[in-house]
Amino acid sequence: MAAIGKIELDNFRERSALGRRGAAKQGRIPANGTPFGYQIGDDSKPQINETEAEIVRRIFDMYVHQGLGAPSIARRLTDADIPRANRSKQWLEPYIQRILKNEAYKGTW
Repeated sequence: MAAIGKIELDNFRERSALGRRGAAKQGRIPANGTPFGYQIGDDSKPQINETEAEIVRRIFDMYVHQGLGAPSIARRLTDADIPRANRSKQWLEPYIQRILKNEAYKGTW
């Protein structure tokens, strides 16, 4: 039974990956939710939200060029009163880490 369960889990992972790749090839977001810095356009495809994209660029600049980690970046954005997508002005470390690891910003999807 364990072997059958593993095969089924592997099949599920493969089908999920194929579905995400297919969505990306069609120009759709291959995950749940719209990443910070993007919005869904009239054609149902992601478009860059320039206001939020500037914040994403700032996060990557602090990470890559200034060598700051997620806690420091979160503190600086909160201190600068930069709003998040949910209108909260408090930036948390896990949110910054999610942005830094998101494939949407690497251009892989």
